[in-house]
Amino acid sequence: MSSSKSFQVRSWGKKSAASEESSLQSSSTLVSSGSDHCVGPFIWDHLIDQDNKDSSSSLAVDIVFVHGLRGHFLKTWSTPGKHGANVFWPGDLLREDMPEARVISWGYDAMAATAEPGSAVSQNSIFGHAGSLLNDLADKRKGDPKRPIMWVGHSLGGLVIKEAIIRAANSSTYGRDPRLGDIYSSTIGVIFMGTPHRGSPKATLGESAARLTARLLAAGSNMQVLGNLRPDSHALEKQLHDFVTVSSNIPVVCFYEELKTGRAGLIVPRASAVYDGKMVSFDSIPADHREMARFATRSDIGYNRVLGHIQSIWASYQDARRREEGERARKVKEEQQRKMKELKKAEEAVHSDILRWLSFSLMRQREDHIEDAHRATLDWVFGDNPSLPDQVTERDGGVLPFSSWLSKDGAPAFWVSGKAGSGKSTFMKAIRYHPETLRRLHDWAEKRPLFVCHFFLYELGPDLGKCREGMLRNILYQLLKSDHGLELSKTVFASQFLGDNDQLPRFSAGIGEHWGALRGYFNDALHAIAQRNWRLCLFVDGLDEYRTVEKWKKDKYTEADLEMVYEGGDGDAVWGSNASIMDDHRQVLTFFKDLCVYPNIKLCLSSRELMIFEDGFAKFPRLRMQDCNQSDIRRFVSDQISQTEITEDGKIALTVKITSKSCGVFLWVRLVVNSTLDGYASGDSLARLHEKIDQAPSRLCGPRGLFMKMLEPAIKDRQVRLESSRIFQMMNTSLMYKQARLNAEYIWYGLESYQEHEAHCDLAFKTPIDFSNTNELVKSQLLKEARRMFKGRSGNLLECEPPDYIVIFMHYSVHQFIYRKATWDHLFPPDPEFVPILAMLSSAIIQIKKYDKAVIARDDFHLDEYNPKGGTFTSYFFQAVEIARTADGYHGDNPLYVKLVDELDKTMTEIYRQVPISRSNHCYWPHTSKPYYDNFLLNAARWEMKGYIKSKIYNPQNEVSTKLSSQKLLEDLIYMRSHFLTVMRKPDLIVRLENCHPYGDCWWGTDLSIFLFLIKLGADPKLAWDQFLSLGYAIAFAKLPNGLVVHRPNPVLGDLGSTWIWILLEILEVGGDPFQLAKITCEYWTHPEPLPTAMVSVVEILPLMGRILVKTRSLGTFLAEKITLLDGKKPQDPAAYFRAAFKEGLDLCSVTD
Repeated sequence: MSSSKSFQVRSWGKKSAASEESSLQSSSTLVSSGSDHCVGPFIWDHLIDQDNKDSSSSLAVDIVFVHGLRGHFLKTWSTPGKHGANVFWPGDLLREDMPEARVISWGYDAMAATAEPGSAVSQNSIFGHAGSLLNDLADKRKGDPKRPIMWVGHSLGGLVIKEAIIRAANSSTYGRDPRLGDIYSSTIGVIFMGTPHRGSPKATLGESAARLTARLLAAGSNMQVLGNLRPDSHALEKQLHDFVTVSSNIPVVCFYEELKTGRAGLIVPRASAVYDGKMVSFDSIPADHREMARFATRSDIGYNRVLGHIQSIWASYQDARRREEGERARKVKEEQQRKMKELKKAEEAVHSDILRWLSFSLMRQREDHIEDAHRATLDWVFGDNPSLPDQVTERDGGVLPFSSWLSKDGAPAFWVSGKAGSGKSTFMKAIRYHPETLRRLHDWAEKRPLFVCHFFLYELGPDLGKCREGMLRNILYQLLKSDHGLELSKTVFASQFLGDNDQLPRFSAGIGEHWGALRGYFNDALHAIAQRNWRLCLFVDGLDEYRTVEKWKKDKYTEADLEMVYEGGDGDAVWGSNASIMDDHRQVLTFFKDLCVYPNIKLCLSSRELMIFEDGFAKFPRLRMQDCNQSDIRRFVSDQISQTEITEDGKIALTVKITSKSCGVFLWVRLVVNSTLDGYASGDSLARLHEKIDQAPSRLCGPRGLFMKMLEPAIKDRQVRLESSRIFQMMNTSLMYKQARLNAEYIWYGLESYQEHEAHCDLAFKTPIDFSNTNELVKSQLLKEARRMFKGRSGNLLECEPPDYIVIFMHYSVHQFIYRKATWDHLFPPDPEFVPILAMLSSAIIQIKKYDKAVIARDDFHLDEYNPKGGTFTSYFFQAVEIARTADGYHGDNPLYVKLVDELDKTMTEIYRQVPISRSNHCYWPHTSKPYYDNFLLNAARWEMKGYIKSKIYNPQNEVSTKLSSQKLLEDLIYMRSHFLTVMRKPDLIVRLENCHPYGDCWWGTDLSIFLFLIKLGADPKLAWDQFLSLGYAIAFAKLPNGLVVHRPNPVLGDLGSTWIWILLEILEVGGDPFQLAKITCEYWTHPEPLPTAMVSVVEILPLMGRILVKTRSLGTFLAEKITLLDGKKPQDPAAYFRAAFKEGLDLCSVTD
């Protein structure tokens, strides 16, 4: 082998005894041949062949051996064996005991001096050898630089190893050489064998001998290495200090020699061979300094000790690695769980937003007011009752009981039909929640996810309670609210979960405008359910009460239609003669029949027996309520009459008579039973009770129907008749103007406000503010008395039950009957003096005055937070405001209305003075705080009570006074809002706007035309123009920190920008300065970036702004003089610049100044 730097590589594997002896002889030959060729970085690798470079891929650890002074990469570790061959124990013994290890023996010129005349010796110091070791080892580990390393160093070799590890640590810390850094991070243990950590006392003697040899023979020597081995070497002390620092977490074993080396004695004493450290252990080998690194057999005690430490280090590393991997896996799992939780939280937030978007107030109004089924009724649904008629017979001759339909595949729909008042809604509500229904549906689902949803259409309810939009929103809400709702939501509303910022439709606009979007979401939900093979069952009640709201407001039943219904033979047979409403019925029928194509959907639908439904549902199984509920009616009547002291025979006779005459109409039964019980309580004999039942009309409506007969006692007395009329007027007003449902207290005080012996609504002014604690007791007694009166005045056609005492019609058909013109004219005389909306306002003021002081204080009253639910002072107040706003539109010029609103102002002012109500910046009442609310007109303006405002400031005899008053109010409004402008320009204003009630603080969210109204009264727009423009831009646009302007649609309040622009156009007509508009537009729109890029988010608003510029006829001046970008430059081609911005088709080039 030449003296040039190279690698000597030897293959060494597991062998048989014969091959092992041959290998040992080969090893002996190699050792002998290498005795004269040990200069240079020799590496011995016992496994890697020259011809097979990839054979090391299965190895797990490198064990690097470094010899000492005057050592040899093979001879240092070799000794003659029993067969005379040399045993190289790292390859011949350790390989067998550590098959996963790759053994590397590194050689270097460790001669301190040579006896050969004229020969040279390497002048490398310990530090130089350490650098060579690192570079050679790094080059050898290119294929697997992260493989663990164990070091074994003899004598000086240990010092070279320490220096190498120190340098590698520095590379790792400072990032000088990643290859060397990998060596440090891969080091798992070090074994020192006779290493002079604190020098050797023999170093001085060796240094003298080396000098003598060099003089006598003119040979080479390395005094630097020998000098560093002195016991007082500062270099060794520093090295030891540095090594202890970098090896604090590396296991270290220090072996020391037990025997002397001939006359030289102990070459490295124990005191120098060992040192104290965090993970340092000591051991000894019963041999001298040279022989302590040579082992011939496995039984050699020294080999066993070294092997034990090597295996212990390896086992500790593997345990630590397993713990690290376990900890890493735990952290990865925790991180995954954390991310999953964050993702789930984010998804749940989006999901909650979607649910809020779908929900609407009074979603459960109809369902909540459907009476629960009477005790033990409807048992026949899931039982075997052969006495029932063929209530489930299909038109094609097949028979399918309802209970079987629930649990089996077959007909996609089941029709529950019946006359008005036969109990269809009660049946649908009871069956929807019946445990047996769910059990049988789960049988049908066969362990697949099951969705069960419902909707109860109700013509007397809110608009969304009777139209397709409300139905789909309600059903979608239930689907997404279910156990698998989140998964379904992520499919149906995927873009929202992906963060695409798709805007959901804004339901503040007309109801019919979003049908397409809702139908699309609904279809996506059905497809998703079908693709997953899930199951869905829909219960929908009252198909005959379905209405297209926009048409229903103008295409109601005519008097001729009602005449056919109430005076014809079979009312339900001719019901629906109105062409428009027949179209509605056809629409809802088509909608549900289209759903029948899904094999995984069941539909349970109910309606009256109209001809359109008879034809449409002809092929589906059917249940006729009036043919099935005779047993239920009998039980109900029996239970009610059993409370009396009539004889058993008498009870049976009454029960049989009422049941047989009912024709299956539960509503008729309830009215007759109530009348019978009232008669019995009044002293009627049993014969008289039978006579009244015989006289009871069999039909409900019409001039000779049961409803009319029930009202006969109420119309005999003039005063009772008047009170009855006024009760029904307030009920109708509440429904017409969509006020909150009235409780008995509202109607009671409304009646009291129009007593004949007092001025109208005088009670509202005379009633003092009373905070006494007795009010609740008085209120309870009043409600009970009012309940009795209302039932009597309405002939039991109105219901008013605790605990909330809400007054409602006992059935939808009662409402249809009462407000038919012919019925009303027959029952009630004209009553021009009574104004129901003002009676309701008077009642609201009286109730506020009687509210418990302690409850008001607890309520944390806030003008800007509307609570639509009853029972709190806030809800009482806002209901009064809503009534006042409604009255303003119809009776704004009525002096009594103005007087009542003044009384509301006076009442609230006094309450604020007496009660410690929470007073945040936005809940001050006029007269009690400044500067926000200087007078009640500001509140009237924010609530858009234009009639009241006009009555207060308009003076036809003094135009100047009117102008001054309107101007002051306009300026006060702008001043009151000026402190919000900074907030408005922030992008997150949308959050604040969404959380505000229309009648609360954000008055701009309902109708900005209050500005136009005041201007038309005489306010000068020029004095308010700048503030209005700033306010409008702040509302319609958000100016981001980087200067970009973005349009802000509002899902709650609608498109504020469009509203503002419409009003702006109107103000321009009455004197708004167009050049000021151009100026402020420029301030908001200009940005260093090209305008089309900056305006990409406001494409939909640009055409409207373009119309403004065209209308002002000042576009030329605006383009030529007013446009200056923020960098001081002007656009080279202003026309092209704005043509790109107004890319919705507005051709600005054709517009001239």
